[in-house]
Amino acid sequence: MEPVKVTPRFIQVCRRCVFQFMICKPLVSVIILILTLQNRMGDSLLDITRGYFWTSLVYNISITIALTALVYFYTGLKDFMEGKQPLAKFLCIKAVIFLSYWQGLVIAILAAASILPKFDYWSDAEAPNGLQDLLICIEALFIAFGHKFCFGSEEYAADNDADQIDENTAIRGGRYIPPARLSIWANLKYTLRHEDLWTDFRDIVRNR
Repeated sequence: MEPVKVTPRFIQVCRRCVFQFMICKPLVSVIILILTLQNRMGDSLLDITRGYFWTSLVYNISITIALTALVYFYTGLKDFMEGKQPLAKFLCIKAVIFLSYWQGLVIAILAAASILPKFDYWSDAEAPNGLQDLLICIEALFIAFGHKFCFGSEEYAADNDADQIDENTAIRGGRYIPPARLSIWANLKYTLRHEDLWTDFRDIVRNR
């Protein structure tokens, strides 16, 4: 890949490409739920009259755009993130989202083409989802080990001599510790907040 020139325009384009997936993902999920309740979803990629083909198409385009933007973003800024294992962290997180989806898509294509092997535990209709679930359970074990090494606790461990702890921020050993690192409940509260999503949405709309 050719060197990427990092400019404000480049950063903005990457943000938009990633953010469109953050919007598309829940919308597609809602559409899938509605089509399933109406018995119009289907389960074959070859049936263009059912929702499965179209939701898979839209989701695949969206996820490909987002992943491509992240790859370009990493290529342009990897020198600034040296020593932080950015590629390993990127692969650990995105493997769960992107690779599992494409894996499921490949399985669905094999099933539609009647190439998928026969299984004693699943019927032909159950085999694609059953195989996908089984593979994810196995792969999640290796991804968990990857997270252990890429996101070691040493990088996030807080010092014992707390200088100041308040509702929003702790200052420990001269370091600012986000609330998500203070306790399990603080982490849960921090996870359920979506201010960053709305802030990004406003900034992208206003071209900031």
